[in-house]
Amino acid sequence: MVDFQKIRARAAKRKGGEAALTSLLGPTPDNAALAKIADDRILSTMAERVFAAGFVWRVIEQKWPGFEEAFLGFEPKRLLFQPDDFWHDLTADKRIVRNPQKIKSVRDNAAFVERVSKEHGSFGKFLADWPAGDQVGLMAYLGKHGAGSAAIPASIFCAGWSGTPSSSRPTWRQRCATPGSTSRRARHRRRT
Repeated sequence: MVDFQKIRARAAKRKGGEAALTSLLGPTPDNAALAKIADDRILSTMAERVFAAGFVWRVIEQKWPGFEEAFLGFEPKRLLFQPDDFWHDLTADKRIVRNPQKIKSVRDNAAFVERVSKEHGSFGKFLADWPAGDQVGLMAYLGKHGAGSAAIPASIFCAGWSGTPSSSRPTWRQRCATPGSTSRRARHRRRT
């Protein structure tokens, strides 16, 4: 395996120095602010990335208010108390993209967020306390326990986890910077 520091040094040289490379990565998110993000906003971000995966982002952006309504504001505890009929009825709900596997991932991720929240006080606190140098470990943990494949690790970057910059980080940042999602994240941060 190639040492990350060698890759970073090579990138800095190609981009005109460490300062130029750092400016391309953007500002480092504040993990203390991440700890304050409510569980419903974490679950909403996870769901948004899962539904957007392999789909036209613009459609997801336009339908997102309907997603928030249909999924009860993405409040994990509230979702976990819903009967099977609720989840089945979502497969016919025109406010959302009616993909049964992606709908099931919201239910599974609500349970995941709730479990982590009980153990750590909130999912945001769990993320904020994860060692910044262990991005690989966090991605492995999320991939193993979260539902939605690569979309779940992507959602954590969209939520603001800083981690150690890696070759994939700018890609996730670019994906998070879609029109609407930035303003939606800002609105949700004000709510918390």
